[in-house]
Amino acid sequence: MKRLKILSLVLFLLVGVSVTTAQDFAGFNEYADKVLTDWSVPGAAVAVVKDDEIVFARGYGLKELGKTEKVDTRTIFAVASNTKAFTATAIAILIDEGKLNWDDKVIDHLPDFKLADPYVTKEITIRDLLSHRSGLPAYGGDITWWGGSYSREEVVRRVRFVEPRFGFRAAYSYQNIPFIIAGQIIAKESGMSWDDFVTSRIMKPLKMADTTTTVRALSKQTNRVEPHFRDLETGRVFPIEWRNLDNGGAAAGLNSNVMDMAQWLRFQLNEGKSGVSQLVSVKNLRETHSLQTIIPNPPTAEPRLQTNFRAYGLGWSLREYAGHKLVWHNGWADGQLSMTAMIPDKKIGVLVLTNIHSGNAYLPLVYRLLDQSLGLENKDWNGYFLKSANDQRSAFLENEKKLERERPKDTRPSAPLSIYARIYRNELYGDIKVFEENGGLVVQLMNSPTYIGNLVHWHNDKFRVVWRDPVGEKTFLTFKVNSERAVESMKLAMSGFIDDAEYEYKVVD
Repeated sequence: MKRLKILSLVLFLLVGVSVTTAQDFAGFNEYADKVLTDWSVPGAAVAVVKDDEIVFARGYGLKELGKTEKVDTRTIFAVASNTKAFTATAIAILIDEGKLNWDDKVIDHLPDFKLADPYVTKEITIRDLLSHRSGLPAYGGDITWWGGSYSREEVVRRVRFVEPRFGFRAAYSYQNIPFIIAGQIIAKESGMSWDDFVTSRIMKPLKMADTTTTVRALSKQTNRVEPHFRDLETGRVFPIEWRNLDNGGAAAGLNSNVMDMAQWLRFQLNEGKSGVSQLVSVKNLRETHSLQTIIPNPPTAEPRLQTNFRAYGLGWSLREYAGHKLVWHNGWADGQLSMTAMIPDKKIGVLVLTNIHSGNAYLPLVYRLLDQSLGLENKDWNGYFLKSANDQRSAFLENEKKLERERPKDTRPSAPLSIYARIYRNELYGDIKVFEENGGLVVQLMNSPTYIGNLVHWHNDKFRVVWRDPVGEKTFLTFKVNSERAVESMKLAMSGFIDDAEYEYKVVD
């Protein structure tokens, strides 16, 4: 019997088809197909780990709409912020080696590091970097690296221009740049880049041979999905380009498939052990799964989602599910959403990767797989989460209508369009160019080449920015024009997707 079980697992790894051992996933394929249809998801891949075995894995749907290639268990997706736990584990390995400590001050390893608040600059630790309690606004400064041309070193330098929104260690606020800073500490103390360290010390021992730290390693011939965007106003779903996230590697840079990521979850559930090798100590791996920053815990009427706590660990989110501690994270890259989830006391891990930008379609898939792995009665998670998503879409559409209704009519800019065509500068994001094109104005972020938007006049000197890259969504730009009809500055909301704060840009003389 044992020999037959091993043979089944070997065949599974070789051919990439689903294998069921002791766990019964009857009905899941039909359920997954319905989820993909209801949420307009082109393709997805899932895997389940239990008791140190991959007990179920399968691909669903298409790599790209309009084409015939199907997703399989080796198809590459961007896993985005699921990368954060790799960075935290890399730090744990260096702590085991005596090169770091969780509570080391950042400036002890990066002497030139600086934040806007001098006190926080002196006090912030590696633990703070990995637990979203820096006091910086959520996603603040992210367009420095999200498809931007700034190097990792320059991204870290520019974080000093991100103004804090909360007290230091006073609140949970999701931030990516601190993980990039942690990646630079890994490079400094290991003598190799973040990419080379996680590849050699984590991915190679775990035999994650298909996983990459850069989109440059993915060619058109690679077994990969194409990202897709769903326009909330029209419902249309269409392919978009992969965005280069290399300079944010330590926060969101990994690309992988469910077979490789299943090895990662096996390693996590085995408390840092791979085969006979203990790659990271039990003590320090457990620290990454331990509560560091408390997250507000609103009530829910759904019993299985009720939790006594919500928190962030070190690279992992933490809560309860059906009375068990859940260690999890999601990832959101352009056109690709994903989730990894573990129930350590049951040795269960679940992975879901999708190639759609909007809608959390991974949630009904994750929770169905968790329920079936735990032996719980199946619940209509698809209906539960779909209602919430439809309500959010309705609210979005109503807000768009409200904006249009309340927009003052019959106004015009206070100066000819040529007056606005200037170069503007912000300390954090650098230069922005506004220029005339086809009788209108266009705005372009000089260090983020994908951020080019058409300006549609809204009211007086306020314009609606319609980013040509749909992921940027629609934002607003307002020029400040003096009494002599000279433009002095402008304020721009960067993106509806990532870093939606408004920043001031001053005219460059």
